[in-house]
Amino acid sequence: CGCFGFPIDDLEEISDPTPLPLTKISFDVEIFNGVAEVSLNQTYLNKGTKFLELQYKFPVKPNSCIYKFVATFSKVRMEGVVKEKEHATI
Repeated sequence: CGCFGFPIDDLEEISDPTPLPLTKISFDVEIFNGVAEVSLNQTYLNKGTKFLELQYKFPVKPNSCIYKFVATFSKVRMEGVVKEKEHATI
């Protein structure tokens, strides 16, 4: 699990992704009618000088549900599209 980076200028020849170091983590849990809603915030650091194409992997248990994914790069907020594993592409 974690965040992995690929140099943008090398996307034609993608090799093994480089794991980015996790520098901060926080979470918040709220319970609604017996269902837990967990918000997880993770901060990763690109130590390089180049922009990266990113891949984020996060394992979940079969009875878990993810309904939203948001990533913020500097001040740019991007909402992801959550798909079933069988329909997701890398």
